[in-house]
Amino acid sequence: MSSSQLSSTATLEYVNTMGLIMGIVILSISIYVSLSRPGSKSLPDGVKPYSALPGPPLWPVVGNLPQTVAFLKQDAHAHHMIWLTFANRYGGMYRLHIPGHRFIVVSDPAVLPDIIGRPGLPKWAAYENVIPLVSKTKVHTLFTTPHSDDPMWKAVRKALNPAFSPDAIRAKFGLVVNKCEELCSLMSGFGPDKDMEAQDLMARLTLDVVLQAGFGICSQYLGDLQPVPLMQELHYAMDESFRTFSEPLRGMALKLMPWLPAAAEREGHFCRLYAIWDRWIQQMRARGPCSEDDDSMWACISRVKDPASGKQLEGDQLQAEVASLIVGGLDTTAQTCSFTLALLAAHPEVQEEVAAELEAAGLLASRGKPQPRRLTYADLSKLPYLDAVVKESMRMYPVSASGLGRCTREPTVIGGYLIPAGCDVQINYYAMQNAEANFGDPQRFWPQRWLRTASPDAVSAAAARHSRESLSDNVNRLARAFLPYSAGPRSCIGQPLAIMEIPTVLAMVLGRFKVSLAERMGGYEGIISGQQNSFTLSLKGGCWLKFAERCRL
Repeated sequence: MSSSQLSSTATLEYVNTMGLIMGIVILSISIYVSLSRPGSKSLPDGVKPYSALPGPPLWPVVGNLPQTVAFLKQDAHAHHMIWLTFANRYGGMYRLHIPGHRFIVVSDPAVLPDIIGRPGLPKWAAYENVIPLVSKTKVHTLFTTPHSDDPMWKAVRKALNPAFSPDAIRAKFGLVVNKCEELCSLMSGFGPDKDMEAQDLMARLTLDVVLQAGFGICSQYLGDLQPVPLMQELHYAMDESFRTFSEPLRGMALKLMPWLPAAAEREGHFCRLYAIWDRWIQQMRARGPCSEDDDSMWACISRVKDPASGKQLEGDQLQAEVASLIVGGLDTTAQTCSFTLALLAAHPEVQEEVAAELEAAGLLASRGKPQPRRLTYADLSKLPYLDAVVKESMRMYPVSASGLGRCTREPTVIGGYLIPAGCDVQINYYAMQNAEANFGDPQRFWPQRWLRTASPDAVSAAAARHSRESLSDNVNRLARAFLPYSAGPRSCIGQPLAIMEIPTVLAMVLGRFKVSLAERMGGYEGIISGQQNSFTLSLKGGCWLKFAERCRL
């Protein structure tokens, strides 16, 4: 590291430290007032005051700042784990105070209708930190718009529905299968002893799929293993978005001191990212108007008209909506596939159960059958154990680990408590899906918990924990605490594509290869300790796996 970079880093650390001290002093008055504010004297029957909410002990003036800072100093990228620790300690709904903010953290599924049901609470202001990933100006998108009653949000959501219809998803299946065959060919070429980084491979595959199927952009990132410019710039931007939370004064310092090398580096990354978005928009526009029967994402979004002006989307608004769809379809699907493969590699007995199901369907390669039959769209609904494996992987390692954030603009009853206006409400997926109150033995990778029909041992295990429930009732109960694609009117619009793409990738890879962890991963403990949450959940240092062809075993 050069002397100028060291100086820049030291300056930023000094600014962050001094800014934190100043922030505590300036905001301590407001937090003192908020903590001292008397509760409502007249509450509806059965409603408890905000002051009755459980939570970690409050320090005078600074609230819970010491606990959160101490944790973030250990590992800022593992902040999702503190919410789980607090959920197990204080319950499915607790309060957390830091100067200037009051948080309500929710992991109890019974509380969700109060937050994301209709009409639901609006998204909190922190979503604006995501906007720089997709636009250089402040324009809201399908993802960041505060409330679903916004006319533009409604217009975009309605216009995109055809792109994710059952017929549209079925039409994209062939492309996904072809890309999976390309991936399998690549893995075969590397051989069984080669460590392969699954996160990178899966991101290349999903990027090719979303660009080709959604926008007609002919990309071959899976076939060319050179660095992918979009992935490089986007991952930098995602990390910057996260650092807006963990280092709130950093962005301000970089703007006020543009001569710092870190400021120039940041500017360069974002300029290159916006240039990629702009180039693709120009490429798609050059093709001319889309046909009426074109149900691609590009065709659907290009038909949207601004409800205020009646004109078609253009400029930064169009670019931001397109970029949001690409970002949404990239890391989420890729990381889910990577985590699932890593879990199966760490649990060979579960992997063999998947192999047995694939073999029964004629989809498993072997010495006597080096080429299994080609996967069909109908097969996806006939692989219940693989489906359970995917659910269990997404439960334990939700890619959107931080969950979703809402805010109260007026006093609101949530979970039986009267929450004052101005509170940030977070539904933390990682905490909800790993909390002891919601799932028995939550740290165990146990796909059988999702099966409505299971082996006698599985039935006995489930019955031991929930003796008064049928296995089917147990699955229904678990599903209420499982939100991989959110729920309500703001649920993930790309859910149908992911539900098709993820099992397709896994069935084809696992049908041809036996997967094991590379030594550098450090076994299953390495997966647990390697988690990092920087916009999306991933494995720090990569997800390194070995793929041995089953036809050669």
